[in-house]
Formats: sequence, C-alpha cells, structure tokens
Amino acid sequence: MRFRFFRRCCAAWRNAAIGTMSLLGVAGLGLASSAQGQQVDYPPVQPVAAATAPQQTGPSPIEDLERRLDEQSRQIQQLQTQLNGGTPSGTPATAAGFASGPSGNTACPCGPDGIPMCKPDPAGPPCCVEVNNDKTPMKAYWSSGVWLASTDDDFKVHFGGRIQFDAFDAFDVSARVRAGISGGSAGFGIPYFDESQGFRRDRVRMEGTIYDSVDFVWEYDFATAMNPKNFQAVQGTTLVAAQGSSVFTGTGITDMNVTLKYIPYIQNVSVGSFLVPFSFELATSDRWMDFIERSAAFDSFVPATNFANYTLGARTFGWNEAETFTYAASASMNNFWDGASGFDYGNDPMFTGRVTALPYYDASTAGRYMLEVGLSGNAFHCQADPLAAGAPDATQLRSRLATREYLSPLTPSITNTGTIDGKEQYTEGAEVVGQYGPVSFQSEFYASQVTDDNGAGGVGTEALGFKGCYAEVMYFLTGENRNYNRQRANWERVVPYEDWVRVPGEYGRACGHGAWQIGARYSYVDLNDKAVHGGQESEFTLGLNWFLNPNLKFQFNYDATYRDEETVAAGSASNGWINGFGTRMCLDF
Repeated sequence: MRFRFFRRCCAAWRNAAIGTMSLLGVAGLGLASSAQGQQVDYPPVQPVAAATAPQQTGPSPIEDLERRLDEQSRQIQQLQTQLNGGTPSGTPATAAGFASGPSGNTACPCGPDGIPMCKPDPAGPPCCVEVNNDKTPMKAYWSSGVWLASTDDDFKVHFGGRIQFDAFDAFDVSARVRAGISGGSAGFGIPYFDESQGFRRDRVRMEGTIYDSVDFVWEYDFATAMNPKNFQAVQGTTLVAAQGSSVFTGTGITDMNVTLKYIPYIQNVSVGSFLVPFSFELATSDRWMDFIERSAAFDSFVPATNFANYTLGARTFGWNEAETFTYAASASMNNFWDGASGFDYGNDPMFTGRVTALPYYDASTAGRYMLEVGLSGNAFHCQADPLAAGAPDATQLRSRLATREYLSPLTPSITNTGTIDGKEQYTEGAEVVGQYGPVSFQSEFYASQVTDDNGAGGVGTEALGFKGCYAEVMYFLTGENRNYNRQRANWERVVPYEDWVRVPGEYGRACGHGAWQIGARYSYVDLNDKAVHGGQESEFTLGLNWFLNPNLKFQFNYDATYRDEETVAAGSASNGWINGFGTRMCLDF
C-alpha cells in the first residue's frame, strides 16, 4: 500500500514538473520575442495529462520523460531559429568555399590546414567569423558628420567636407617694406597687401572602413579660383587689365589613400596621397588649428609646403598598447617641381618620419592634463628644374605672412632664400605639447641643412644651415580643453560645453554661448647663412576663437611681423613692420 502511494506521488510530481518546464520555456521565449518587437507564432504545447493509476502498457516513466524533454528542446530550438532569422542559435556562421576547421570547430570558415581564413572572433572560440560579402544592413547617424555604418562597425562611410572663408583681411605696411617684397601675386599685377576675401579651403571628403581591416579616404579641394581687385592678365610680356576674370591655380587632390590595418609589427600601411608625417602642427588638421594659419617657422621648414604638405607614396604608422608612444614613417616619390614657391623634390625619393612619447596623460579626465614630446626628420635629394636645360639641382626655403591675401600661393614671401644649388636637404624638428585644464601650450624647433652645392652661387661646398621656431599658449575662457588623440599624437575637434543655439520666436532668443578661446603665438625664422641672405622674420599673433558648436567656428587674428632682410649691401631699405588683421569662418562636417 505504501509502495503504491509512493509511486502515485512520484508520477504526480513528474507530470507537474514537466508542465511547469513547458510553461516556463514558452513564457521565456515569449518575453524574449516581445523585447525584440517581433511577432512569433508559437507551436502548440502538448497538454499534460492528469496523473492516473500507473498502467505499464507503454514506455517506462523515464523514457516518457526523456521523450517529453526532447520534444520541448525541439520546440525551443524552432522558436530560437525564428528569432534568429532562420539561423539556428549557437551555430557558427560558415562561408561558401571554405573547408572545415580544426576539431571542435567544424563549421568555421578555415582553410584545409586549420588556419583561420578571416578575422578572429574575440568573443568566441579560437575560430573565425564570416566575412559578409552580401548585402549588409547599414544605419545612418550624425557624429560631427554624416555616417553610415553596419551594426558591428566593420563597414562604415563618412560623407563630409570643409569650408574656410577668409574675409576682411586688412594690412598696414609702409611703402619701403612693400618695395622689398617679391614673388606671389606680382606676376598677376595684383598689389601686395591689398584687402581681400576668398575661400582658403573648399573640400569634399569621403572616408570609411570596409571589412574592418581596410580604411580609405578621398578628398578634393576646389578652393582654387578668385576674382581679385585690380587683377591683370598676362598677354605675352604685357599686363592687360582683366577686371571680373578669375585666377586659377588648379584644383587638387589632398588626402586620397588606402590603409591596410592590423599588419604584424608595423600595424598600418597607407598607399596614395597623404600628409607627410612631420611636426605636431602638420599632424593637427587645418580644421582644428589654433590660429588662422600655421606659424612662419612651419611655412619655412615643414616638407612639401609647395603642395599643401601632401606627398605621393607609402607610409606606415602605429602606437604601443598603452598608447604612450607613436611612430610614423613615409617614403614618397613626388613628380612635381615648383622652384618658384617652396621645396623642390622632383622624381627622387623623400623619406620622412616622426616619433612621439607621452610622459604624462591623465586618463581619468581623458587627457585634460597631459604632456607630449616628439621628434621629426626629413631627407631628400634636390632636383633640377626639368624645364631648364642644364640647370643644377636646387632647392628653396621661404615664409609667408600669417595673414594671407587672395589664394595662399599668391601670398608674397617675407623671407626667401631664392634658388639654392644643392644636392641634399635634411630637416629636423623637435616638439613639446601640453595641457593643464583650459590652458594648452605647444612649441616646436626646426632646422634644415643643404649640402654639396658644387660651388654654385659662390656658396662653395660647405653645408648651409637655417633654423626657425615657434611657441604658443591658448586659454579657454569657458573652461573647455583640447581633445588629444593618443594614436595620432595631435589635437582634434573642440566640443563646447554649451552649443550656441538660436531659438525661433519673436525675439530670436539665443541659448548657450559656445566655447571662447584666446591665445598668443611667437614665431621666428632665420634664412641667413654664408652667402645666402634669405632674411629674418619675427612674427607675433594674437587670436580669438568662437566655437558655436563642434562643427562651426569663427577666428579673429591680429599679426605683427617684423621683416629684417639681410643683403650683401649694407643697410637694406625694406626692413620694417607689417601689420595684418584677418577673420575666418570655418565649417567642417
């Protein structure tokens, strides 16, 4: 009697447990489906019969329990398959054309030797995940620009550009100093230091990532035409008035390259057109410069100044795991010559490199307090003018004002070595950059040597040496700080605490004040050595920046430049001060 009672209790408990498990399983799946906002038609759950007196006419109780559990597992698997869009949960994705992988991972897209054929899955076993070559869903969003991206960010594209409009540039300079200036817009009959306005940069840009391991960028600059006052066209050897006509210097490619990532030991390799890896000033994009133009020292010594500092070739760059050290190196082969306005590289190779270290970085404040130091180097073989038969190899150094007029290539030179006959040129740079809350500072020193000029120009075979430097300090009146990129070792976008927003209405009330920043910079250039008299320049710049939001800012600069032109004849008549005031509207997205 007791035995029959015990068996009835066990049967009742077993049936109740099975029923409870069935209800919990279906309820759990229903909640999961509801959380994802999907409608799922659930298979009917088999009702559990009431406990009756045991009659051993079918399977044993254990077998019946196993059958019911198997049925429940099958139903759960079907529901999970529906929720996963037809792919069974927990099944590794496979790619057509791949053999099975190592033991235990037979569904992985690996080669016959068991080596993964695609990117590792950091969250899974030592196997692979499928590379999607089919249609990949993309999401659109705004993050200081328009982006399209896949859910895992393996594929993403950014469409953007920049507009930099300079206006109300005004100058105060004596006739004596004007008389000693050369180059620039003189060939077009445009008076020096004339008030002007125009587009400094007008670029469209597309950049992104494909298959996670390849980055690309495409950028083109259209700011190459203007309608200057008093413009004269050249017809033969005569200047002819051409009011209303435009000056074109040619549209140009800027950033246009492809980068392969995750390369062993060297990390990243780029091929195409890119900025030469030299100096902190150049590493910081012109979208986020502290002043309207970079320093006079930068203008004299940073390579490829005659082509917006872009070069054609290959580069590699990377950083350590702690992001306290970065390196970048490039080898380029330029195919242009511009002896009239800057460096001359010709078709010979040029090698450039930069390394930085981060002695201090406050991670808790994302770099609000930090200190960086770095070194740069550049070497190239000078090239002769291909249009002048029998011309010797040559190079040239010069600097322009921080306040520009018209197109930047038409701005006259303040210091200028003229053509220097030489074989090689070597340039070095040292940098120190820091930030303490709303205060930031940076300084760089440049030096350049030109060697083996074969005695041309009376210089002899001795090397020539030139030098320059700058130092600046900036302060946010509204308390913000600069954003420092530890992988690229540069300043990036300023994000105001409060954006300036105009609220529509009868009074057009403004909410938020944006970010306000003031700063000062001193720059020095010395292009005198031996028989070369390129002159000296001391440049003082005061700046005010108003960041309305992360994408738009207005800049106001006052520049005072003292020009000291050393000539062979005693007492140059063109020494003196040049005062300039400039404004810029800068929109980038």
